[in-house]
Amino acid sequence: MRKISKLQKDSVFICSICTKGFVHNKPQTLVGKLGPIPVQFCKPCFKKVMKHEHLELNDSRRIKRKVA
Repeated sequence: MRKISKLQKDSVFICSICTKGFVHNKPQTLVGKLGPIPVQFCKPCFKKVMKHEHLELNDSRRIKRKVA
């Protein structure tokens, strides 16, 4: 995910919940971090998250395993 300050206009992002493509409009969508998790929310999913509804996130972070 790119830094928010370097986002280009009309870039298409994939929603972390419904996996649909959307164009980032700052007050209506979210592209960034929600706590430590990098997220991208389209308009309908962003509204649901702000209402504190239960949603499953597709967390794409990788877990580093230590080899003993």
